Amino acid sequence: MNQATQTQQAVLSPQQTVRELDRLVENLSEQYTLMLSSLEDHDAAIRHADTVAMASCVAKENEAVQAIAELDRRRAHIVSLYKKSNGLDANNSGDEPLSITMIARRIGGDSGGALARRAAELKQLIQIVRARSAALHSAAELLGDHTAGIMRQVVQMLNHAQVYSRGGSVTSGPAVTTALDITS
Repeated sequence: MNQATQTQQAVLSPQQTVRELDRLVENLSEQYTLMLSSLEDHDAAIRHADTVAMASCVAKENEAVQAIAELDRRRAHIVSLYKKSNGLDANNSGDEPLSITMIARRIGGDSGGALARRAAELKQLIQIVRARSAALHSAAELLGDHTAGIMRQVVQMLNHAQVYSRGGSVTSGPAVTTALDITS
């Protein structure tokens, strides 16, 4: 690869930037929509105590998270190319990091405005997913605590030999002395 080709690949025109970011926002929206759907399924699985469905949902959520992480690496690369193309330094002249919305506003025009609107819609979707995920996390913690409490009560009720501590763990109970007469 010659130096002219390397330089060309390291610079994006405003149209290329909008096109790349638009595709990125679309892909992120798809992944966050899949994540939201999986979180809703996960919530239903918890309500029905369906462990098989819960495991399936966790796997789907993990796939979405991995895809989102990859897309975020792509976003960072596009932002880096945009900075190089526009003579911005790595620190963005002390300002906050460049977001997709900020880049769209800098590019302006109809395409920049449309990208800014799609980016705002993506932000709303991300907020919904975060809220739903936090609620699901709380529900799972409460369910786990509830189940642990039930198990402690069952163990305590069945602890006739007194080998379980109050916390439900096995401890050494009282010494039991037994004898068997086998002489007769």
